[in-house]
Amino acid sequence: MIFLLLSALLCGCAAGDPKNRSELPAQTESAARSNAAEPEETKASEEKEMKKTIRVLFIGNSYTYCNDLPSIFQTMCVEKGITAFVDSVTAGGYTLAHFVSETNEYGIKARGLLKSKKYDYVVLQEQSVRPASNPETFYKSLRELLPLIAENGATPVLYETWGRADGSETLASNGWTHEEMQEKLREAYETAAEEYGTLLALAGERFHKAYRGGEEVFAQDGSHPSPLGSRICAQAIFETIAEHAGFGAE
Repeated sequence: MIFLLLSALLCGCAAGDPKNRSELPAQTESAARSNAAEPEETKASEEKEMKKTIRVLFIGNSYTYCNDLPSIFQTMCVEKGITAFVDSVTAGGYTLAHFVSETNEYGIKARGLLKSKKYDYVVLQEQSVRPASNPETFYKSLRELLPLIAENGATPVLYETWGRADGSETLASNGWTHEEMQEKLREAYETAAEEYGTLLALAGERFHKAYRGGEEVFAQDGSHPSPLGSRICAQAIFETIAEHAGFGAE
């Protein structure tokens, strides 16, 4: 009897061993897969957050430095969880031709930044009348400036400006209304963006609509933006870049 009991016990253990041995590696392998997946997911999440960093160079004149538009843009980025490193090269009344020049002080500075720093985006603002009065000169400056931006590896963004306020001397001297100047500017900027494959921030269109909506977007001179006007333009630039970068602009 004792012999039969011992035999049964030994058989039971022998039968149970293979089962236990087969389950143990399976559980270990599953756990290993789970542990391995966690760092990969964490790494992907960290990389996604790291990509929420952009470096932007602003090139333009007083329509860019008035109310410090680059800083407004930078603040908007921070509010959306985007780290933005911002530089600017600006001078009052300047055209893009000045920034292309290899002998002009600000042209030298712009070239130096493009050669010494890596940017994700370069925002370009032409003198406020030139695209409407002489679009070919505007296009020529872009043809000379865009290759420098391409060498840097950055994406160019055209910052469309706006028509002057009703009653301005600029409108009178050119025989334009506010709407006519606005239309000419939009046409020139859209043509350039399509021809050269740049991004286009239609800041001027938003500025124009706000103006016709009764908002105080102009400074007293009827040319430069008020703080509200600069914020409207910065928002247009921010949304254009954020959408292109895949950050979302909600």
